[in-house]
Amino acid sequence: MFARFNRKMRAVLIVAAVVFLGCVGLAIYGQYLFEFYPEHAVTAFMGTTEHRTTAKRHSEYDWYIQVAISSGQGDSLLRRHSFHPGYAPSITGSKIPSPDIPTCTGCWTYYEDQGRGIFGYLLAVLSQDKKELQLYEFFGD
Repeated sequence: MFARFNRKMRAVLIVAAVVFLGCVGLAIYGQYLFEFYPEHAVTAFMGTTEHRTTAKRHSEYDWYIQVAISSGQGDSLLRRHSFHPGYAPSITGSKIPSPDIPTCTGCWTYYEDQGRGIFGYLLAVLSQDKKELQLYEFFGD
């Protein structure tokens, strides 16, 4: 009888340990996704992983990333997305503009409103020389 109790207890402990390690693994994976979401978003926006992050900020309701790219990639982005000349904070309307992206007249702007009230928009600004891309998303909770 004592030997059966030990086998049952061992099985319960093994199952509990596997569940605990699974939960810890999911938490670590969730944190990884949160930390590296801007890089993944840039990769999806550009269609390539060939970029170098030069600045990044990420919070619970928005993220900002600045990447260095080649001018060929900049030209490809202009063909791929509907960029418009110049950027001013008024482009985002009543939404909160990012203080990270300065006003510029020679750059290119792509703005995507995802229709969730004041939240839910993506702003991309490509520099005049097409070698620097800044992305900002205000997604809210």
